[in-house]
Amino acid sequence: MDQAQLTNSNDPPMLLPNLPDSYRPTIPQASRPRTSSAKPSKNLWRNARANGDVVYIFVAWMIFTVLYMFFIYFVLIEGKVQVGAVFFGASTTNLLVSIFSQIFVVLAAMTVHGLLTTLRLVLKDASLVTFFGIGSSSGWSSVLKLLAAGWFPKLWCNFTSVLLGEGSLLVVILGIPIVGLAFGSVLKYRATFEYYFVPGHIKVPVFAGLIPLDNRVLDIVPPAVLCLYISGWTSSLLTNNKYATSFPMDGCGTGCRSLVLPGGIELARQVGPSLNRSMFEGGLLDNAETIRINNAPGIVTTYRNASDITFDPVGDCLYAGQAINDTLQMCIRQVGQSIAVGWAGCPQELYDTNSCNTNRTWTTAPLKWATVMATYKQFATTAYNRQNFSIIDVRPTADLEPMPVNASDYLAIFKKIMIPTSAATDPDRAAIDSLIYSLTWLHRTYRASFPDDQNSLVTNLHNFLAIPLQFTVTAVQFANYTVIGGKFPLPEDTATVATDGWSKSRLAIQPWTGWLFIVAAAAMLLAVMAGIMWILGEAPLAPATGIRDFDTLRLAGRIKVKRERRRDGEREDAITLIDFARDTDIDSTWGLAKEMRDWKVITDDVGET
Repeated sequence: MDQAQLTNSNDPPMLLPNLPDSYRPTIPQASRPRTSSAKPSKNLWRNARANGDVVYIFVAWMIFTVLYMFFIYFVLIEGKVQVGAVFFGASTTNLLVSIFSQIFVVLAAMTVHGLLTTLRLVLKDASLVTFFGIGSSSGWSSVLKLLAAGWFPKLWCNFTSVLLGEGSLLVVILGIPIVGLAFGSVLKYRATFEYYFVPGHIKVPVFAGLIPLDNRVLDIVPPAVLCLYISGWTSSLLTNNKYATSFPMDGCGTGCRSLVLPGGIELARQVGPSLNRSMFEGGLLDNAETIRINNAPGIVTTYRNASDITFDPVGDCLYAGQAINDTLQMCIRQVGQSIAVGWAGCPQELYDTNSCNTNRTWTTAPLKWATVMATYKQFATTAYNRQNFSIIDVRPTADLEPMPVNASDYLAIFKKIMIPTSAATDPDRAAIDSLIYSLTWLHRTYRASFPDDQNSLVTNLHNFLAIPLQFTVTAVQFANYTVIGGKFPLPEDTATVATDGWSKSRLAIQPWTGWLFIVAAAAMLLAVMAGIMWILGEAPLAPATGIRDFDTLRLAGRIKVKRERRRDGEREDAITLIDFARDTDIDSTWGLAKEMRDWKVITDDVGET
């Protein structure tokens, strides 16, 4: 049979035997390129899996930042440093702020670097300078050189596309350490360690604080006792931390001294039928470390320079000590709601010749040792050390209230402690003479032995004037339980509560720094979240293993770059990034940046293939 017969078209076609499917040959089909026509939701989850590291770090950063914001608000801004049995002390909080801020910065930097590394794969026609600049492997100095050599020459030509476009991404990379430094230090700006009281469970109702002068007690308390208090505290009352502490006031600057006298725990009395029981009787506060007296009335005193005040030696002054030939000059006059007071003692040369009574020429000289005293009522919560009764902390609870002081009240006190009456007992006279001698001796000693010290006699005068303010409440307490009829009750505003507790300290920040951190961190979170969501919604990204060097090598074979223009004006085909690296014989950052100016990244083939 010849070939023609075998190929005769009239013959019916041969039928293949009825074979099982397993014997049927597989006919290859033409391959079709994958498209990105997947639904956006599928792209989103697909890209999230492909860039899991960035997403996971962002979620960790977001959770940590939200928790840190709560910490900043409640502990640092609101000052709520005690949560159950946990107390955030100043040193501990300071350390935690340092650690937490650094963690925030590290997580933020990791997230932003990861975001930018992924962003370069979806940017359309991105410059090769930008591609390498925002990569995670580029160091800060390298990015700076890339920005300077790659983008700055174009700055004046096209500012929008340079610093507000791709070039801004390199600026972001450069700014990460600076922003991290700002976030790590802003909370510490002018932060201080502030006193904090941790209350216990014991509360004792008490009368505490100070009251205005009440000269009715001058008829109850013997002059000898009054002189004992004046003599004992003239040299030290306002420097004794049991009773007084500094109290800055607006308008009290140079030549002015301001202090607060909150009362002291020695003067507090338990609430009861009489005022002769101290707050320690009964042993309720024996084991307390700190005692806090809540919202009790105290007195703020200010002492100003009285160099412009003159006194009338006859009308304004009182003279005492003539009985012992040791004259003390006390002058006082009213100045508005304040009083001006000055004093002087018989000079040493006159005292030595017993001439203090006969030679009064020294009393007409201007008084060098004088002051103007004003008083204010100040409600405050005060914490005291249980062991030595010293003031630990004073917190005002209301505004200052002017408390007028009358020269007539002080003049009555001066007469009571300096001039014995006909009814004075021998102890009264002896105490008065002793007080006068101690005060005039003070003047003679400082004038003769320490003539350059112009402050001590004025400071002692401050103490002298504050003694009645501090101990009037003691005199009223004495009168309360010695005079029948209840004529000396304490004012209602002195009724308060004493609480046991512990003295701690907390870190106090400037509130605006806390809010600045919270707002800036929230804005940063939202911006990064928007960037991540935009990237995840783009065309499918190449899957990543998380090992950056390996992923970079794998992508280098897929990523193609193309020169925008050649020097000869001709166009050239795109090449892979590996080919670009192999063909480029440049060994410096500056030179490489200049070479990469005209190269663009083609992103069509970057996705999964």
